[in-house]
Amino acid sequence: MAVRRRRGRAWATAATLLIGPLGWIPVMSAAPAAADSCEGCDTPNVQFFKSPSGNLQCEIDFQRDGVPDGAYCMSMKPPQHVLIGPDGALKDVCTNNVSCLSNGPVGEPVLPYGQSKGIGPFVCQSEQTGMTCTANGKGFTISMAGIVPV
Repeated sequence: MAVRRRRGRAWATAATLLIGPLGWIPVMSAAPAAADSCEGCDTPNVQFFKSPSGNLQCEIDFQRDGVPDGAYCMSMKPPQHVLIGPDGALKDVCTNNVSCLSNGPVGEPVLPYGQSKGIGPFVCQSEQTGMTCTANGKGFTISMAGIVPV
């Protein structure tokens, strides 16, 4: 099964094909050093995290070499993803399709309900009802009910 590449670092096996912003690419390596840690998951330019349920996974990139600024989240159930840019406008929305899935790092930290993470203009808030990410007052909420602009 092909999996959509997250905007940041991908973890995959040698035979996997991923889709990135420029199309299908082969990934020739590698797994993280330890399954319970996520190297590079929380740096000044990128943050990876997931909801306590594990269904929602997110990535925020800001002033990171070679990666456009944005906040990206996906869910496994239902298979969906959404991306906003620095202006908070929805840039990429995919719903109810296996092609919406992506693979992020193994061992990304949990963002507990009621807490938030952010870099630059991006802030994501974890709630039992879903994850809300905004930039400059606009953005999205992603949950089992779908993706809703805010």
